[in-house]
Amino acid sequence: TFETVVVENHPSLCNAACLRFRDRLPGNLEIAIGLETAHPEVLARVNKRMSRDSFQQAVEFLVQEQISVRSFILLRPPYLNEELGCEWAIRSLEFAFDCGVECCTIIPTRSGNGALEQLAETGHFRPPQLASLEAVFTAGLQMNRGRVFVDLWDLKRVCHCPTCMAAQQQRLQHMNLTQRVLPPIRCDAC
Repeated sequence: TFETVVVENHPSLCNAACLRFRDRLPGNLEIAIGLETAHPEVLARVNKRMSRDSFQQAVEFLVQEQISVRSFILLRPPYLNEELGCEWAIRSLEFAFDCGVECCTIIPTRSGNGALEQLAETGHFRPPQLASLEAVFTAGLQMNRGRVFVDLWDLKRVCHCPTCMAAQQQRLQHMNLTQRVLPPIRCDAC
């Protein structure tokens, strides 16, 4: 048996069915909800079919029912430049924690589904930079409001330096595991 089962869910489906599922488990239930961004206009444009209010209501319902909640935050979603992408990722972390989320994972927005490639062609999307990922992760850890992780899958999309990529990934992985900020990697090549 498992201690905790994590299920991804949409705010519109956070209802009594979650309680029935929780009650059938021998362990704990944790529900993951992709907030993506707390930026109201961008959230509407990325077609999540949810609002900040519906996210908050879902989290509050789950927490009241003793169901832990984790959330996914996109770093630099479409329609935001690098600076605003960082600012809104940090604001999204704060919003998620304010709602009652216990754990957030920062995901560097990456193409691969066709829609983001089309947005890139029109200048509405660019992947984030490694420095931005590090800055948002550091800010999230320094909040001390819950666990914060960074998604390291396909890190080469944000770290383009073959000289330091392995060291960068190792540092971020260690920060994930320890929940502590480590000194940045200095690289003469990049």
